[in-house]
Amino acid sequence: MTSESVDDLKKRIEFLEDKIVKNSTKIEEEYNLIELLITSTDVFYSRNLKNNKYDYMSKSIIDVLGYPSEDFVNFPIEFVIDLIFPEDKQKICKFFTEFLNYNAKKVKKYSIEYRIKHKNGNYVWVSENISMIRDIKNKPSHMVGNLRDITTRKKTEQEILNNQALLNSIIENTSGSLWSIDNNYNFIQGNSVFKKEIKKAFNKVYEEGVSILSDILRKDYKEWKGYYDRALQGETFTIELKRKVGKPDSWFEYHFTPIISKDNNIIGATVISYDITDRKKQEVILQESEEKFKQYTQNSPVGIYTTDLNGDYTYANEMWLEMAGMRLHEALGKGWINALHAEDKKTISDKWYKSVKSKGKWGYEYRFKNKKDKETWVYGMAVELYDQNGKVSGYLGTNININQIKKAEQLLQFNKQKLEELNATKDKLFSIIAHDLKSPFSTVIGFSELLIKHTQNKQYDKVERFSQIILQESKNSMELLSNLLEWSRSQTDTLHFEPSEFNICDLIQEVIDLFQVTATQKQITITVSKKDQIKYFADKNMIYTVLRNLISNAIKFTNSGGEILIKTIQDKDANIICVSDSGVGISQENIKKLFKLKETHSTKGTNDEKGSGLGLILCKDFIEKHEGKIWVESKEGKGSSFYFSIPGK
Repeated sequence: MTSESVDDLKKRIEFLEDKIVKNSTKIEEEYNLIELLITSTDVFYSRNLKNNKYDYMSKSIIDVLGYPSEDFVNFPIEFVIDLIFPEDKQKICKFFTEFLNYNAKKVKKYSIEYRIKHKNGNYVWVSENISMIRDIKNKPSHMVGNLRDITTRKKTEQEILNNQALLNSIIENTSGSLWSIDNNYNFIQGNSVFKKEIKKAFNKVYEEGVSILSDILRKDYKEWKGYYDRALQGETFTIELKRKVGKPDSWFEYHFTPIISKDNNIIGATVISYDITDRKKQEVILQESEEKFKQYTQNSPVGIYTTDLNGDYTYANEMWLEMAGMRLHEALGKGWINALHAEDKKTISDKWYKSVKSKGKWGYEYRFKNKKDKETWVYGMAVELYDQNGKVSGYLGTNININQIKKAEQLLQFNKQKLEELNATKDKLFSIIAHDLKSPFSTVIGFSELLIKHTQNKQYDKVERFSQIILQESKNSMELLSNLLEWSRSQTDTLHFEPSEFNICDLIQEVIDLFQVTATQKQITITVSKKDQIKYFADKNMIYTVLRNLISNAIKFTNSGGEILIKTIQDKDANIICVSDSGVGISQENIKKLFKLKETHSTKGTNDEKGSGLGLILCKDFIEKHEGKIWVESKEGKGSSFYFSIPGK
């Protein structure tokens, strides 16, 4: 083989290799195109212009319109036209007419958006891009294109349009002047009120992009730039300025707000201004009115206060502060509650705020207690305050000092109580005279007559017994008269309290000696737990009377052969004496009646000894004069223990 033949062979091989590579590339491109047609969510199609039918429709058509691709290949073009939204049909027909008539000469590609019915009956928005394919003779043979579902995008666009319309409506219906700027102080937009003000002030119309600072006076430039800078740095704030716009001394309120993008960047600022001249005038009038109100209230002899809608204090005059013992700043808000007496604090504060919440009437008596523990009774009232619109804005209240009234009520109550006590005393006195005092004398007289008769008849066997009865009744009468005399002196304040120091054990023994004969007759043992030199500082006569009554009762209600124990107890702050017996005891029901004048309780002793119940009442009265206490512990059948205590010296 010649060298030329070898060269030709090499060239042939290179040609074949190049052709193989190009064919492989073309196959790969065709494969990629097929894969794109299969996997894409867009719908790709080919329409034969000669028979006006689709000869290809990608399977993704079922995702867009719900129909399988086979339906479009088999159905005539009229089927697709019937699916188009009625209002869009004219637009579609015009579009395709222009495309078929002019596309060949001018452009290769057309786009259109319209609505078409889904198989489920709903309309979806689609975007269609179409191109023309020509045959060998350069005549249109096929129309190819793609269809994309843009329903979501259209809904979003509509929402944006709606929001923009709403925003524009809000801007235009804002009573104040509204405008916005970008980061470079350039005007973006403004409402009609702003445009009128600019026209009136500068005889010009602001166009987008004009610097908002261009018409500001030199003396105001730095101040206004500072306001805009604050907003452009992210601050939201409000200012009030006095300006001359058409008329002097006009007041305006400006609200500065930064405009923040979705990615949280500040892209500008919005300003709204309102003419507040009338409001300022009203504020001046209101301030003058408040000053007059304060002048009137400060000199008022009545405590006056005001509150907000929630019932919290906003003002209190000097008289209120004097009664409450507070300073103004301490009373404001809920601080006034701290002026209330501890016993009234929760009740009155709860009632006040409940009344405010229910808009009910308020009128109560309660007490203030200042830091020096001085109590002041007041009668508090409050009425609603109304604003210019007739709505409740707060409350106006008064506190009247009723200390004198309360003292009069207390005096009246005290006198009433004293009168009741005097009536009870009178009733008790008459009862004793009519029964308890009369009965012993009747017994003495009766047995004295029997004694005389038996003596005359020389019947001496009963003389001793009659004499003992007469003696016992005489002693009972003497005890009763002693108690009655001391009690009457106590009730009429003629018995003077005269404390002195004495040995309590000596006084106890003196009382025991008084009843020793009686105790011996009943075979009762009386024991004193301590016989030391214990000094008491008290009214000796009163303590003697208390011991006499308690020991007498113990003997009276103890059976023969019983025991009485008298104990002296020295506590930390008090001296206590206990008289215990092994007698009949007292029921719980009757214990409640002891020491009460209205419910005096008296029973006969174990030897039918009589009593009036006056002794224990007298004991209670005398112990209370010592600022002490008296009480009893007892069970029926197990004896009783009477205690009394008086403060140590």
